[in-house]
Amino acid sequence: MHWIAVDTFTHPSNDSFFSIIAAEKRAHLILWYEANTALSQGDILHIDRHVISINKGPQAIVLLNSMPFTRDLWRNIRMQRQENN
Repeated sequence: MHWIAVDTFTHPSNDSFFSIIAAEKRAHLILWYEANTALSQGDILHIDRHVISINKGPQAIVLLNSMPFTRDLWRNIRMQRQENN
């Protein structure tokens, strides 16, 4: 399945990242992950059973959690980030 990165920020307490990704059919997820670099807006992810590719290149990503996107949840995650700064 192909996904497009919409928004990303770094979690300050453990250097992990949160990103909103959108599917072609308008489904949105929030990913919490560790990687060498954060997703940038417009990056294209391809996720299958064995590998996650970003912009057609395999990437080492440790997926910590994924959850359905809601505006309230995204706002709460971002507020926690600001409180930790």
